[in-house]
Amino acid sequence: MTMNKKLMCTLLAAAALSTLSGCRSSDSSPRGEPQPTAVRMMKPRVDSIAERMEFPAFIRAFHEVRLNARVDGYLKKRSVQEGSSVQQGDLLF
Repeated sequence: MTMNKKLMCTLLAAAALSTLSGCRSSDSSPRGEPQPTAVRMMKPRVDSIAERMEFPAFIRAFHEVRLNARVDGYLKKRSVQEGSSVQQGDLLF
């Protein structure tokens, strides 16, 4: 046999033995009731809660209105403040 075939046979035998050795059952673990798991206890902490939070987002109105002029000219007076609520029939400009 050549050196490569001997090495290959040795590696295959070692792999087979290591695979088979993992299949044996070990009687070292006791059977019966499982042991209770240790749990770490902590007391609750009283702390203040932030009333203001910042998020990386934009707030957008659910209903949005855009006013576009249909005629040429200049506005002389704005009758409503930007951002205020308006009702149907209110004078805007």
